[in-house]
Amino acid sequence: MNGGSGKPSIAYVGTYAGIVAVTSITVALAWFYIQSTANNIVHIQQEWVAYEQEATQRTILLSELYSVIGYGGFIHNFKNYILRGSDTYRVEVERDRERIINTITRFRALPLTDNEVEAINHVAATFGKYFEKFETAKTEVNKDHAPADIDTLVKVDDSLALQALDALTKAVVEKGLYHRQVTGTAIRDTVRTVEYGNLLIPLALVSSILFVAIYRRSRMAQTEATHAKEQLNAILEADPDVIIVSDERGRITLANAEIERLLGYSREEVLGLTIEDLIPNQQRKDHHQHRSQFFSGNRRRLMGNAPNIKAQRKNGSKVPIDIALGAFTINGASFAVASIRDMTKQREIEAQLRDGKDKAETFAQAKSDFLANMSHELRTPLNAIMGFSEALLSKAFGPFANDKHEEYVTYVHNSGSHLLNIINDILDMSKVDAGKLELVEEDVNLSEMVENCFKMLEPRARKAGVRMINNVTEQSIVLRVDGTRMKQMLLNLLSNAVKFTSTDGTVSANFRISDDGSCALSVVDQGIGMNDMAIQTALEPFGQVDNAMNRQLSGTGLGLPLTKALAELHDGTLKLESTEGIGTTATIHMPAERVWNPDPVS
Repeated sequence: MNGGSGKPSIAYVGTYAGIVAVTSITVALAWFYIQSTANNIVHIQQEWVAYEQEATQRTILLSELYSVIGYGGFIHNFKNYILRGSDTYRVEVERDRERIINTITRFRALPLTDNEVEAINHVAATFGKYFEKFETAKTEVNKDHAPADIDTLVKVDDSLALQALDALTKAVVEKGLYHRQVTGTAIRDTVRTVEYGNLLIPLALVSSILFVAIYRRSRMAQTEATHAKEQLNAILEADPDVIIVSDERGRITLANAEIERLLGYSREEVLGLTIEDLIPNQQRKDHHQHRSQFFSGNRRRLMGNAPNIKAQRKNGSKVPIDIALGAFTINGASFAVASIRDMTKQREIEAQLRDGKDKAETFAQAKSDFLANMSHELRTPLNAIMGFSEALLSKAFGPFANDKHEEYVTYVHNSGSHLLNIINDILDMSKVDAGKLELVEEDVNLSEMVENCFKMLEPRARKAGVRMINNVTEQSIVLRVDGTRMKQMLLNLLSNAVKFTSTDGTVSANFRISDDGSCALSVVDQGIGMNDMAIQTALEPFGQVDNAMNRQLSGTGLGLPLTKALAELHDGTLKLESTEGIGTTATIHMPAERVWNPDPVS
């Protein structure tokens, strides 16, 4: 009995152990399943929270960049400042500059890929150039230069910055599409796992509780996916350009609202079209081949590589555009992203600038012709005045009746000589502006030329009580220059120095050879001196510094500008250094290739 009764006991224990084992395995599998599913959902949620925060920051910063850079922003105000010279636009440009710097700094604080870092660096570099050109523009606007000349001087190639902004926008679009696809797949897999779990978990209550928990997490993930989709739409709508996504067959799968403003199609209408429907008839024939080459090639094209292209509006009219292309792949399917920019205003501005340039060139030519004609008309009677007055002063026709006659004839001769010098300066300046002044180069002994100039000006210096000191007499330096123009430059500097130096002051000429073989010829005076603003004025044609001595002395304001222009024609420079109440140093720098047989000067 005992033996027989022991078998059921052993069987029971074995059955119980099996049930316990099966139950334990089932519970373990259920627990593993619950943990894995929960971890997957938490991971999905964390990734979406992180992506939402980053995408929100990128969206806001991109919107700020487009707002401050686009129409009505920095570049628009910059162009208007050049065209109109208004302080209102200058203030707007300075405000926009601070906004751009702040936005770029905040963008760089985000976690960026190497391509995004490169793109934002292109944006920063381009606007760094714009900021430098803006400082130049402020100076040139104050000089009343023609807008076209200023625009040419400050022109910046911003194609890299525009391409970089397009690249940043496309990166956000591509990330949004990618995260949307990945999250959708993860959600579907998680939901499928939950469904399988209902069959595998033997405990209905536990399964129900787990299902409710997982379902709630899944709903949260779906809500986040919907939010991500809305965020992607917000990014697309923030872009001032038209954004179109199309597949390999050219069918449009996504577009932002800008397409209605540019082409007249609503987003619902354009989703039923192909890219070819937006292209003028004469360009559609070859577009299929171009699309095929694009998807088989490097899948990228930047703005500015397709000039003078047009898109066709819904009403059949054409609009000038520029376009940048990129591509991405999801689940083996390739898509093209097109960023399309309306170039209507740009073309209008370019036409206005060309028209302004043509008018400025016409005006410059008319001015040169007028000055040449007037100089000729004035020189003819002046030659007669100079010739007859010189003949009278030489007493070729006999002595003067009295001293007053001789005094007045002297006044006539001096005035005619002064007027002739003014006309010559005006004509020379006109030739320089027109690029028609040619140098007649020769070998000139510098010390001899300086000595001759001193002899010419010493009578005037003695009369003014100014002492002249020549420190170039012992230098055997030969310059390869236009002798007449070199002498003209030195006489201009010396006469200015004598003119603005008071009694008992000194004017000196100095010379030195630099280590690189170039030379510097300086005229130093103990005159009234100038501040930085006055120096800038003095170097402008017809610019005269307003001070008591200048109002007492005659002059046209052409001496220094003409000297500067003549120095630059020799590939040299003119530099002014001055301190008010102490004096001025004017230095002509000549390059080494114009200095022959120099004796080094310590």
